[in-house]
Amino acid sequence: MRALMLALICPALLMGQTPNPPHLEIPRFSKAPSMARDADLSTWQGALDISDFGLIMPDDKGQNRWPTHAHLAWGPDAFYVAFECSDPEPHRVRAALHKRDDFSADLDFVGLDIDASGKGQSTIRLLATPLGGQFDAIVTDASGENYSYDCLWDSVGILMPNGYVVKIRVPYSSLRRRPGDWGLRFLRIMPRERRYGIAWPRMSKDIQCDICQIAKVSGAPVDTPGSPFMVIPFATYTRTQTTEPDADSRAKLGLDLRYSGT
Repeated sequence: MRALMLALICPALLMGQTPNPPHLEIPRFSKAPSMARDADLSTWQGALDISDFGLIMPDDKGQNRWPTHAHLAWGPDAFYVAFECSDPEPHRVRAALHKRDDFSADLDFVGLDIDASGKGQSTIRLLATPLGGQFDAIVTDASGENYSYDCLWDSVGILMPNGYVVKIRVPYSSLRRRPGDWGLRFLRIMPRERRYGIAWPRMSKDIQCDICQIAKVSGAPVDTPGSPFMVIPFATYTRTQTTEPDADSRAKLGLDLRYSGT
């Protein structure tokens, strides 16, 4: 699966075209839209609607048969994206519960690449299945995807008669961010008789770089760079019960500290 994803993301090293990514202004919401696990997007009214997805896999020359809408908004606390994913054969959508970053089930998913630094050196890739299961990675042109990375973000998904709806929330506090323009791209993958992929903005394999083709977006309500430190507390509790009268219960508290260098 990861080899296939690298084939999708690493274009052929062919010269001849110059990247010309679009530049968008995303609206700001004073109130966060709903992240309920449903298809109701009434609180997303006013969000920017992106629908011009182009085929990128198995090639970038065919026609996109999977209508997809991405609704974008800067919220007061996070970046919000809602995907409406239609399918001409909705019974073929592959959705199941899975462990984080586990591609073994070969599921449908949708998501985004976001470069909150605007430097064009790397992106954070956040992908969600039709049921909201998560995959996340750091992506660079040189090394591809690194799924050992974990980000704090929210995703919910629900199957519909004609496809599925996924909502994603990316807190600004989870991003090593900078004021100014950010980089952004949306992806959708459909495993059918073969693996298909679409993206916005449209990508060309005739351009030797990948990240240079992602869109530039403005309007993020941040005026200071994000901290290089992230502190993530956690708590776990397990209980083991057998036919014997005794039970084994264990609680654990911990703290992860992460530092992102320049």
